[in-house]
Amino acid sequence: MALTVQGGGINLTCPDLKQFGGVKKLFLANQEDIVSWSPDSSNTHEYTNIVFASAGVGFEQIEFKPGECSLKQAEAKVDSGALVNSISIEFAEPKLWTSNLKKLVDIANNCKLVAVCELYSDSTNKFLVAGFDEVFTDESFLEVTKSDFDSGKKKEDNNGFVITLEGKMGEKCRQLTGISGATTPAVTVVEIETELVAATSI
Repeated sequence: MALTVQGGGINLTCPDLKQFGGVKKLFLANQEDIVSWSPDSSNTHEYTNIVFASAGVGFEQIEFKPGECSLKQAEAKVDSGALVNSISIEFAEPKLWTSNLKKLVDIANNCKLVAVCELYSDSTNKFLVAGFDEVFTDESFLEVTKSDFDSGKKKEDNNGFVITLEGKMGEKCRQLTGISGATTPAVTVVEIETELVAATSI
């Protein structure tokens, strides 16, 4: 039986070999605030729409120390023969006090989170969805598994938190390429960023 790869093999060009690393922006939401995700009809492993439960109740953008956020996926075959992806998102928060410290507590107290990570790219940044997929559906989610604080020892040392979100998924993270149900369909990076927070697609 021949190997079947949709659209043929994987083809790389010179720009593909000059990628950038790192997460530029992180967006978090409760799973219960999202009604559905729409996979692309041509089965290209992407989402083209999000339907929110309530207008204005979407994702929260989580700002972090520049260069201190990463998304990791590790896919492995388990005893049942299924492929399971272990997901880990880690980000650093410097010098958090009072209201921002309370926000970290709030994030940790939510047990079913979904994330959209905006990754740097050579031309246009890309969005990946972690904490929901088409295999495990809502049984795939993220939660805070670790929160480390280090005050440093010397005055010139860094101080702050390193937060880790982890979860299991039944497939690789899908790319979010747009939110077609928004009041103004979101296609560009800025439009998608705005709609993730504004949540007009209901």
